[in-house]
Amino acid sequence: MASGEHKRYVKVWNVTSKEELHAHGHHKNFVADVCFTADGNGVASISDDHSIVVCDLTTKKFFMVARAHETVLDLVCRL
Repeated sequence: MASGEHKRYVKVWNVTSKEELHAHGHHKNFVADVCFTADGNGVASISDDHSIVVCDLTTKKFFMVARAHETVLDLVCRL
């Protein structure tokens, strides 16, 4: 499960153990939406500042698309 917070953090959780698996605070404002990529290996998030951050959960590498709109997040999650 993935969650976004008003404190700019995105967290990925193991639902069974309730363990936090990953967290990042790469946004400048609160996280408005979070989704997993279609292959399940990444998580994408959009902030109120309109930045999108994509994290590859296997390599822990981050990719940022600045000043995007929420419709772009839907497209990123379909990749």
